[in-house]
Amino acid sequence: STSSSRSSSRSTEVKAQLVMLDFGLAQELSPQERQHFISFIMNIGSGDGVSAARHVLAWGEDQRCIDKASFIKEMDQLFKRECDIAKVDIDADTVLREVFGLARKYHVTIDCSYAALAISVAVISGFSKSLDPNLCILHASIPCFAAYNLTGKVST
Repeated sequence: STSSSRSSSRSTEVKAQLVMLDFGLAQELSPQERQHFISFIMNIGSGDGVSAARHVLAWGEDQRCIDKASFIKEMDQLFKRECDIAKVDIDADTVLREVFGLARKYHVTIDCSYAALAISVAVISGFSKSLDPNLCILHASIPCFAAYNLTGKVST
């Protein structure tokens, strides 16, 4: 009788799952756009500002950056300061705001699809922080991006 009560209590356990859908922030990307954006996000996680800057420079079809070398140098400094791999948490929102600040400073052209994606990442990061201040959405997403880069498929 004890074993049957244990098994029945296990079968009634329910795992909560939060699913958020917001089609207003959805973007359809070409394979090349997808690669540049995913690689940029992965560069935040790895702290590679030089590579991240090169991906951002590819975000504009008609690039009008006034000083690519200085933009790359300042992106590298930003990533060394904000994307230290030894940190427990990388604030994606802060990093993205500063990236866009540098883009403005150097007149880096950013197509609207990339801008919308970056805003989406900032919104999701902020929302996740409001639910759990200890959660780093960037750290949680890196394995999914890595799997996508290896397989070309979204991992669930």
